Amino acid sequence: DACAVHRTHKFFACSRVVRVKTGRCFLFNGFIFLGSMVFMHHLILPAAAWVLRLTFLGSSVQDDPLMKTIEPMLKCMYNCLWLYPAYVMGFVVNCIWYQEIAKHAHATMPAESAASAQPHAITPRRAGIGAAIGEELFRVILFAVFMLQVAVSSWLPVVGKYVYFVLLSWLYAYYCFDYKWSIERWSLDQRLVFFESHWTYFAGFGSPCTLAAVSLPWMVGEGLMSTFFPLFVLVAMGSDVRAANGLRNSSSPHAVAPLGRLPIFRFAASQATVLVSMMQPMS
Repeated sequence: DACAVHRTHKFFACSRVVRVKTGRCFLFNGFIFLGSMVFMHHLILPAAAWVLRLTFLGSSVQDDPLMKTIEPMLKCMYNCLWLYPAYVMGFVVNCIWYQEIAKHAHATMPAESAASAQPHAITPRRAGIGAAIGEELFRVILFAVFMLQVAVSSWLPVVGKYVYFVLLSWLYAYYCFDYKWSIERWSLDQRLVFFESHWTYFAGFGSPCTLAAVSLPWMVGEGLMSTFFPLFVLVAMGSDVRAANGLRNSSSPHAVAPLGRLPIFRFAASQATVLVSMMQPMS
């Protein structure tokens, strides 16, 4: 479903903001950020090698000790003075752009479609530190623990890379849909229950993002994902998860996918509950 990019045309046709902000994402992440990597590796470094070749005629540049010294220095300067600052700046700016893209795309949707997608209200499990602040704190801790799970899973013998791929796919899928759920004011409980009830769909939705992340160098994968992430957010905005799982006509507000609900976030939620409870006396 994540590859159904053709569904995004209606958002581009109806909203100038979506077109402009998505264009800016492509320009900054694709042309400037990724382009600077190409510039460094295919222009600056070869130019340095060419200068050395002219300076030290007859020597092999690849084996020249001066080149072996200059190349790491150039890469270090490039990373410290441009790549890492640009990544941090891009992360902040991208988050703002993604939110604006999602908000204006959602505004083009029929009101009844958003209302019909709203799940049945669920009684919150947590109380004691103020509704909004408490839920946000819980959410931050929960996903910090879950991201730690994702990282640790890659170290598992034999099955590690497969578990890592699936967990990372779920994480990417959640991020894609979280913009839509936030705009529609779903509670955190509603989001987690819905996600776990349709875990097969979300594993498939996040797999293209994960495939790009694991098959490319880290910075290249991040730049590529930042470039195309607005398209995944827009696809998520127009997706009908229940219909994709054959539940469009189900009368139950808690209907789950055929394989049942999978407690993906149970461990992370339990740890977050413990940590939030420890913070209560201090709040």
